[in-house]
Amino acid sequence: MSVWMALACIVPLVVTDAFGQPASDKTNPGQTAPQVEIPAPEVVLGLTRAALLTLNDALLTGNFTVLRDVGARGFREANNAARLSQLFSSLATQKADLSAVATVAPKYSAAPALEANGLLRLTGSFDLSSAVFDFTLLFQNEAGRWRLFGISVQPNLAAKPATSAVAPKPTAPAPPKSEPAKQK
Repeated sequence: MSVWMALACIVPLVVTDAFGQPASDKTNPGQTAPQVEIPAPEVVLGLTRAALLTLNDALLTGNFTVLRDVGARGFREANNAARLSQLFSSLATQKADLSAVATVAPKYSAAPALEANGLLRLTGSFDLSSAVFDFTLLFQNEAGRWRLFGISVQPNLAAKPATSAVAPKPTAPAPPKSEPAKQK
């Protein structure tokens, strides 16, 4: 089951003036907003790890306030801590441990991409010792800083075969070797 936050906020927020026209920077009417570009690979890695480690902290503590607070404006408006807790309850119940994302390299299933609405999409998985976790992260650039806009994390049960701990079959002890009887 995929969990998405802020889906209702995927439509970009347009601020309008009193006449219903899009608000613009009145101080420099000819200036356009800076072009958003895909960040460097080390930034993409940092964004991925930071988002998933923040989720991991929320899962461990049951406190989703920080996860909410690091998000973009639309994410914060669409989600309170209680809603995030509910949305990620299955991961919490499974006691998902994402802490290894700090040191394990993600496998991106697609190159980082900017969507038409300006959101940065990161999709891939982390092969952790406990399970493989698939993720999709959306980030919105707010004032030159990428902030979490949407997050989906789920265990990929098909990616890692189930292992079972089976005790080895007990073997019957070898009969004691008897020494040949000594003759007198």
